[in-house]
Formats: sequence, structure tokens, C-alpha cells
Amino acid sequence: MRRSAFFVAAAVLLSSSAWAQQECVPACRSGYFCKAGECVSLCNPPCPAGTTCQADGECSAPAVVTAPSAAGPGVRVNQGWAGGAGVMGIISAVMIAGLTGLTIGFNGTDSANYIGGVAILFTGITIPIVAVGAGSSRWDPQITGQFAWRITGWIAFGLAMALSVTALGIAIAGAVFPAYGIAALGGMGVIAAVCHTIDAFSSSAQAAEFAEKGRVTTLRHSPLLVLAPDGHGGMMGLAGWRVTY
Repeated sequence: MRRSAFFVAAAVLLSSSAWAQQECVPACRSGYFCKAGECVSLCNPPCPAGTTCQADGECSAPAVVTAPSAAGPGVRVNQGWAGGAGVMGIISAVMIAGLTGLTIGFNGTDSANYIGGVAILFTGITIPIVAVGAGSSRWDPQITGQFAWRITGWIAFGLAMALSVTALGIAIAGAVFPAYGIAALGGMGVIAAVCHTIDAFSSSAQAAEFAEKGRVTTLRHSPLLVLAPDGHGGMMGLAGWRVTY
């Protein structure tokens, strides 16, 4: 009886030792089983690259890899707000013309001074805003807008501001600024607004074309004044438009 108990105990001990040798520490993760103390894949043959062995012994579906675009990362093009500046320029030209007409109509009264002051302030604020808006679309050297119109607009704006200082000085002195002076002041303001408006719309169109095609087919046009002999010993002035492309 003792001999039998000894053999049973020895068998249990050997069995426990063999089982301990089969355990994997730490335990194998899903898709693997423990064999001789090592984690072995349940999938046979092993799964190809890009797939994993699942708990049911089957390989997962291949991972979908999106190839990078051959065109490279997209470039966000900011076309500026020259188009809106052009609309503002149109409104400014109409408002300046209207305020100028009212100032002439009420010339010699206090109302003319108030209306004229509003017209001067309106001109001094809106024209630079239109010019800045036009420039917001010229972010590439190929986008040039209308340089001649732009320069003409700034010259007209400078003359308008110079006349404004004169008009304000006369008003402060209690005298009446002549109607032709008011007309000249307002006319310079309208010219400045129109010139910068043309530049703004041109800059906006060129920016849109550049964003679409990556290049600009530049069409430039500007006023042209030429002095030529009249055939009688004098000079003759010729006015027109110059278009280059």
C-alpha cells in the first residue's frame, strides 16, 4: 500500500512538472498558443505582411494603404478681397459725386460747409481702403493689376486732399469757397475712386486666373495723351487708350 501511494505521488509530481514546462509567461496574446513554453501562431502557414492572425486561426484582411498624391500637398490660394474693394470703389465714386453736387447747390451756406466736410472725410477714408483692397490680391509678381490707373488714382487723390486743405482754410476764415473749386475737388475724388476701382477689379481677375491656371495672361490698358504738331506751327493734343497684352 505504501509503495502504491509512492508511485501515485511521483506520477502527480512528474505531471505537474511537465504542465509547468508547457505554460508561457506572460500568456500568449490572441492568435497565438503556447507550445513548449513559446507562443506559436494559430495560423499555418503564417499570415502575410500587412495582416494579423485572428483567434479563429484565420488571417485578417489586408490593410488598405492610401498612396500619397503625386501632385503633392495642396496649396491654399488666398485671392484677397480686391473684388469687394472694386464694389466699394463704385459706391465711393457715386457718393463723392453726389456730395459734391449737394455742396455746390448749398454753396455759401452753413449746410455747404457740413456737406463738404463729410465729402472730404468720406474721400480721405474710402479711397485708401479701395487701394489697399486692390493690393490684397497682388500676392504674386505676375499679378500686377493696372499700374497706370493706380498711379493716376493716387495723383488725383493727392490733388483732392490738397484742395480739401484749401477749402477747409477758406471755410475757417469765414469766406466762401468758389463753386469751381468745389467741382475740382469732387472731380479729383471721383477720378481717384474710378482709377482705384479699375485697378481693384483687374487685380481680382488676374488673381482668379492665376489660381486656376497658375499663370496670368496680362491685359493692360491705360489713358494716353500725346502732343503732336498740327501742321500749322502749333501743337495738337491727342487723347485715347493704350492696350498692351
